[in-house]
Amino acid sequence: MSKNPPPDSKRQIHMAVPLAMTTIRIILAPFILFWAGNGRAGLPYVLCLITVFVTDYFDGAVARKLGVASATVRRYDSAADVIFYVAAFLAVWLVYPEQVRAH
Repeated sequence: MSKNPPPDSKRQIHMAVPLAMTTIRIILAPFILFWAGNGRAGLPYVLCLITVFVTDYFDGAVARKLGVASATVRRYDSAADVIFYVAAFLAVWLVYPEQVRAH
């Protein structure tokens, strides 16, 4: 016999999905720097970037679809974007410092 979760619990579950997608970007930021710093910017690096782009593209749509889009979720998403894209820029700088300095 299964019971429907209370509305607050269901909302928390729905909120967790886009927040998890956003958190993935924060978690992957140090890995980008690690791989770039160790000269391993190969397949793991590319898969990391693909994962980030996909989660960045869909997290807002998922939040809206689940009815949990809010200013707090948008701010968290923006903070995760800044963290990851700064890390990605630094990774490029680690791998190609001359090109970054030239521009």
